[in-house]
Amino acid sequence: MSRRSYTEEFKREAVALLERSNNKAQVARDLGIHPNLLDKWRSKIRSNPDRPFPWQKENPQDEELAHAEKRKTPASKRRWKY
Repeated sequence: MSRRSYTEEFKREAVALLERSNNKAQVARDLGIHPNLLDKWRSKIRSNPDRPFPWQKENPQDEELAHAEKRKTPASKRRWKY
C-alpha cells in the first residue's frame, strides 16, 4: 500500500473548510482523510502562511519525473532494505 500525498492547494482548501465549518470530524469524513491531518495542516499554515509545506514540489509533474527517474535506476544499483 502506498502513502497518499496531497497537493498544497488541497491542504489549504481543507483547512479553509475547517475554518468555515469548525466541525473537524465532518470535514475529515467529507474529504476522506484522518482528522489529525487537518490539525497538522492548520498548524503548519498558521506558523508559516507563505510556505507551510517547504518539502512539497511547486509543480506536481516534478514529483512524477523524480519517480520516473528512480524507476530507471538499474537493479544492480538499488539498495535493498531488509
